[in-house]
Amino acid sequence: MRRSRPTRKRSKAFPPSGPSKASSQPDHSERPAAVTAATDHRRRFGEGGVGWRRARQLITMINKASRGQSRNRWDKRQYATYLVALEPQQAVDCCLGFWHSIGGFTEQAGVREQLARRGFLGTQFTIGGTGRFYAFRSLEDIFPVMSAFPKLMPKKFRDSIQEPTSIMVAARPYSAGGQPASELWCFLAKDALREPFVTDAFMKSSVEGIRDSFAQQGILLGAPHFFRGGDLPRDHVFSDMSLLALRRDAAAFVRDQSHRQ
Repeated sequence: MRRSRPTRKRSKAFPPSGPSKASSQPDHSERPAAVTAATDHRRRFGEGGVGWRRARQLITMINKASRGQSRNRWDKRQYATYLVALEPQQAVDCCLGFWHSIGGFTEQAGVREQLARRGFLGTQFTIGGTGRFYAFRSLEDIFPVMSAFPKLMPKKFRDSIQEPTSIMVAARPYSAGGQPASELWCFLAKDALREPFVTDAFMKSSVEGIRDSFAQQGILLGAPHFFRGGDLPRDHVFSDMSLLALRRDAAAFVRDQSHRQ
């Protein structure tokens, strides 16, 4: 026969002698109203003010409220649009021929494809060189007025020492009384990094030179329109943020093409 083990009486569990968890929490009901409001504000918006989540909400609200408005009134990049009696591809080639007369340039890969997706024919290229630009910088100490007042430079000299500059040329069909016509865009695609005043003078003289060249060829339909990047609405295909997206898509397109090969 098995012996039954004596059962032990379990002692009752008594609560700890210290304060309970509920009692260890501060009593918010006894705090002043001002302290309670400050604590609630820190809990909602963070110790330093507006938290990341709230900041993103505010940015979204501002973007929705300013949709259709100009994004950056400080964008001073030179833009020009022309109405020409040519097909879009012919208009682009004619404009590129003008830039070729100034100097050689290098196209950015993938931009033509991204412009086509946006309803334009065209490209983005870089004109100017670093060698002549830095050679000119050595003369700046001798002739500082030349950099301060770039319009005083001879045009050929100014063009020859131009820093590397990204320019976009794009065209799309335009209705002009049933005859072939195009709306041609030519503008500074990126802000100048070293000499913005020299680059601005260079672009201004260049877009005016394109106007004169088109007028001599008899293909210009009306006066061109010169303006700044800050005049474009934020959702325009050639606004600064849209150009960033276009270049990002172009880089992704080039990477994708290289992986397929």
